[in-house]
Amino acid sequence: DCLKGFRAYLQSLPVDALPVELRNEDLASFHYGEWLLARGYDFKRNREETPLFAEYLRFQRAAITRYFGELADYARDYAASKGRPVLVSANFFNILDQYYSLEPKVDLIITEMRNTRYRQPAWYRYVAGFAGPKPVVVVENPYGGVVPEMVADLKVGKGYDRFRMSLYEAAALGANMSVPYGAWLGSIEEDAWYPPHGLCVEIQDFLADHEHLFSRETLNLVAVVYSVESEFRRATRRDSGANDQRNLAAAAATPFWQVSEDLCDALQPYDVLFFPEGVLRPDSLTVDDLGHYRTIVLPDCAFLPPAQAVLLEDALAAGTRLLVVGELGANLPAETMRPILAHPGTLRMERERDFSAADLPLGMQVRASPACNAMVNIQRVAAGAAVHIIRYDFDTERDRTPPLPEMTIEVGLPRRFGALTVFS
Repeated sequence: DCLKGFRAYLQSLPVDALPVELRNEDLASFHYGEWLLARGYDFKRNREETPLFAEYLRFQRAAITRYFGELADYARDYAASKGRPVLVSANFFNILDQYYSLEPKVDLIITEMRNTRYRQPAWYRYVAGFAGPKPVVVVENPYGGVVPEMVADLKVGKGYDRFRMSLYEAAALGANMSVPYGAWLGSIEEDAWYPPHGLCVEIQDFLADHEHLFSRETLNLVAVVYSVESEFRRATRRDSGANDQRNLAAAAATPFWQVSEDLCDALQPYDVLFFPEGVLRPDSLTVDDLGHYRTIVLPDCAFLPPAQAVLLEDALAAGTRLLVVGELGANLPAETMRPILAHPGTLRMERERDFSAADLPLGMQVRASPACNAMVNIQRVAAGAAVHIIRYDFDTERDRTPPLPEMTIEVGLPRRFGALTVFS
């Protein structure tokens, strides 16, 4: 019973954490539904503006985290009692951050993306940061994006390079895109996706033959922080959970996505560091985890648990630079944040100023010419460094990725390598 559970959740809150609207309410008999109706709210329209909506979401997230953990533990225990191992996963739709507290209980990450586009490097880097060392399987969304167009093209022998690009992009940027052979496109499209078998084999053979070039670890020198609690408190992200079939981007992208897109547009490799809210998922990052980053970008991370402030202070002491865009740790006492914000290794930018890759205090890791529509990701592999370059240029008239006669790329790496091999 969600209403009883919400009442119990509210009763468990310290007095100073209780919402102002409830300070004079009798929580022993509190009924959220009746309380809302008495104030003219039906919880059907404009729910985000409904009183106590944020508190209700916190209760739901905590309950789901608890129940999912119990279910995952039971599945593993039962399998063990029968002498068998079992892998646990779930469809973490679009890798919404609400699933981050569930991630420790799964063995691999499976997600259906909200919108399938021809180019989405920032989303894939976000996904890779969420998953950490765990494998990721991405499934296309039959409604939100370019899938119907791609299906129609493939049926008439067109769009082969587009399809190749969709699978290679995921692999280059830290994930795996499932091959949609026979994928049902739902009751709206009333169709199934059967890409040419030979094309699927060609792509998968290339990935399998070069598996030694893919890794969950990187040699990227820049990291961008995704603060779960800061994003939860941000009003401009309210549409992020919707299954938008029109393939529309949010009217006002949050600072995290603005920074990420700008880095991608500049061909700058980067990792995403997830900062949990510290309750449903405790902090686990250490200063050693941040050691190989020259710069950490913190895009309007207004909320920080105390442990994260300590982590950032330790990172500065170890020589890492911080680029603070907007607010940082506004919830913490000034004396806690002063050693971070006043440190000579911290560069601050106003929220109103547009971020650019040129703002990175130690410069860009990658420079390429001529300019092209591409993204770079540098993975740490057994043989050294695998520099993955995914191009998005496409000639619609010729129905192919146009040849690039020459490309000069300069890559900064943490150590010297004596040999170079090109795979294409």
